[in-house]
Amino acid sequence: SAQLILVAAGYTSSSRTVSYTRLRMAAPESLEECLRAVPEERLEQVCLDDHLLELSRELSRWPEVSPFLGLSETEEEEFESRPPKRQRVDVLRKWREKCGSGATYRRLSEALWRAQRVDLIDKLC
Repeated sequence: SAQLILVAAGYTSSSRTVSYTRLRMAAPESLEECLRAVPEERLEQVCLDDHLLELSRELSRWPEVSPFLGLSETEEEEFESRPPKRQRVDVLRKWREKCGSGATYRRLSEALWRAQRVDLIDKLC
């Protein structure tokens, strides 16, 4: 899981100084670090449809992840005429169908890591 880090900053405006503090997520340095808290059995399970649907809601655009799912251009073209919300979930379902028993949480986490969507790995696992 990601760690929280504290960021403090300040600026001066006219005669007053304003300071603020905010929290932001520090990205893990490796996929292994990101998945450390997830039980191995969970990572080897095939992704459930409910989880793919939930994940699809968090994806702003499916092309940001699809290149890392191993789908061909022809397979990706199948989704272009569909409504955006439908595209996102259908891409994930196509990946699961194509991979069969290999469509595990680990494999999807690897694709999300390569797509630089660590935030989605935490929600998925």
